[in-house]
Amino acid sequence: MVPKRAGRRRRGWGADLKSVSAMAPGDWNVEVVRRWLEEAAQTLRALPNRERGTLGGGRAAWPEVVRAVEEAYGYSDAAMRVLPSAAAIARLDAVIGWLAKFRDPIDINLAWGWALGVPWEKLGARYRLTPRWMRQRLVMMLAEITDRMKRASSS
Repeated sequence: MVPKRAGRRRRGWGADLKSVSAMAPGDWNVEVVRRWLEEAAQTLRALPNRERGTLGGGRAAWPEVVRAVEEAYGYSDAAMRVLPSAAAIARLDAVIGWLAKFRDPIDINLAWGWALGVPWEKLGARYRLTPRWMRQRLVMMLAEITDRMKRASSS
């Protein structure tokens, strides 16, 4: 089973996902783990990053200067940034813990890259891996995480 492609936006953050403590051993399956990983990537992308303003590419933390009347506030549609909920951030922390148990950094980067929607070809070029091997490795990782969570919730 090849995981579905990530990168699709859902309305809200995991409104239908439970917390780790609320999950019974029978609730864990590969599909649930896949959705948690996708949601974690989406949550991580949506969190504010104060360092990106000054450290990423030499940009300043100041807002952009208005150079024309058309750029002023009120002349265009307002852009509202929706921040993830506390439950989504807690699930992100759980997913980071799952991935930290894998020793190979390529596995961790593969999982995050897939969840963020990076194309297989781009990941393969970076790590010199074939898309088929990466898909198989991702499926094995998701199955391993599922087994770990079933064991953890049953004890």
